Amino acid sequence: MSLNIYCCGGTGVNIGKRINDLDFSVYFIDSSRSNLKDLNSEYVFLVEDMDGAGKNRKITYEKFKEFAETILIKFKPSKSLNIVISSLSGGTGSVISPLITKKLIENGHSTIVIGIDSTNSAIEIENSVKTLKSYKSISNATGKPIALYYVENNVREEADKEVLDFINVIGNILLNTQITEEFDLTDLHNFINYDNVTENDPDVGILTVSPNVEYIGEKNTHVVSSIFITNNPNSKISNPKPDYLATCIVTDPDYSEVDTRIDNTIGKLPIIIEHLEKELEVLKENRKTIKVKSLEVNSNTEDGLVL
Repeated sequence: MSLNIYCCGGTGVNIGKRINDLDFSVYFIDSSRSNLKDLNSEYVFLVEDMDGAGKNRKITYEKFKEFAETILIKFKPSKSLNIVISSLSGGTGSVISPLITKKLIENGHSTIVIGIDSTNSAIEIENSVKTLKSYKSISNATGKPIALYYVENNVREEADKEVLDFINVIGNILLNTQITEEFDLTDLHNFINYDNVTENDPDVGILTVSPNVEYIGEKNTHVVSSIFITNNPNSKISNPKPDYLATCIVTDPDYSEVDTRIDNTIGKLPIIIEHLEKELEVLKENRKTIKVKSLEVNSNTEDGLVL
């Protein structure tokens, strides 16, 4: 089973550079050459007439909206799985990633989105909210689920590691038929497209990876599908039980990880957005209380100089 990874914008590109597995096809799409140095041009798409977006999503949308299909012609999607990585809070990846994702799922390609947020400034929080809402809008428009692995970027190194660890689980375990049994492409497809095998409507599902221990989900959320990874055929997934379960038995004798579950949960996206919007509102309220000192200046030249 093959894996294509589309790394969008500065955050996506920088993470993609750290993916060293030769069995993965890694592609880089950006609006600035500064992040694309030393990369093989065969795997690079540069949005022309731009030098970054400066966190302005509207600029990227106007420049890129016609290129999403071109990307998928140049970098043909995998029939097994496609991963799209970007920041949620920047100006380039946060637009390119949803547009590529839309084209992938419209054409029936199994896709997982990895979105990394940032809350270091008001514009970053606002962009994250708009990007997350974009994925919900795309799910509504296409009538198809979107599987989103959401990463909080409190410390960049930790966020990057979380993304790389997730890709390792997906690419080197779930898609590696040499060391696994009982898990196939149909299982993966049904995990992402849970609406085909359950009574749940298409939505944006938030993916989480955790040890197989019982937990209580957040109020108004529901685990629609899960993948259970274990090296013990007699193990069973703990509560909460999903509507659809696929089990992956790891046969590698050197595998020693604890039993792991990957859950696809609907209802979490509104909670994430609500949290971000509250944080943004606090920043806006704080801004209202700040009185900025002004300075009156009278220039005595037509060029504005004070002599």
